[in-house]
Formats: sequence, structure tokens, C-alpha cells
Amino acid sequence: MESNRDNSGENMNQLQKEIYAQEMAINNAADLSKDQLELLEHIKAQNARWSAWQAEDPKNRSNIALITIDMPFWAEVNIYSITDFNRSVDAEKEKKSRKVSY
Repeated sequence: MESNRDNSGENMNQLQKEIYAQEMAINNAADLSKDQLELLEHIKAQNARWSAWQAEDPKNRSNIALITIDMPFWAEVNIYSITDFNRSVDAEKEKKSRKVSY
């Protein structure tokens, strides 16, 4: 028997669930520095761009990953600002470009 009630996200697609989970991961924005708040907004904007891109063609663009907005995670990996974040992304790209393909 089907239920008509909404069971906290039952009607959300996977991407919407990820966004919701990430929003819920932010514990207390008052404890974040100015740089961390700017980083948070930067990541949210990137996720919004990717979500919009995915929504244009969901059938063929279903395999996107959003960047976590779990700010304690970013602090654990010593990323506190957009500059730190971009440096990390660039280092990861460089590392991947050095991999030898077989």
C-alpha cells in the first residue's frame, strides 16, 4: 500500500538529497571565520553551477559529485579559504595529470 505522506526527502532526487545533507552538515556558521564563510559561499556557488548544468540534461549528466560543505572537514585538511581550496584543486589536477595511462 502506498503512503501519501512525505517521509523527509522521499520525493527528492539523489542530487537534491546530497544538497540537503550538505546543508544540514553546517553546524554553526557563527563559529566560522570570514575566510571560511567566503569558502562556504564559493563551494555553494560551484555546486549550484554543477546542479544547474546537470539539470539541463539529467539523463546524460547524472554522474556529478557535489563538493562537501562540511566545514569541519575542510578544517581537518587545512583548507580555510578560497585560496587554500584553489591551491588544493590545482595540486590534485597536477597529480592526476602525472598519472601514466596504460
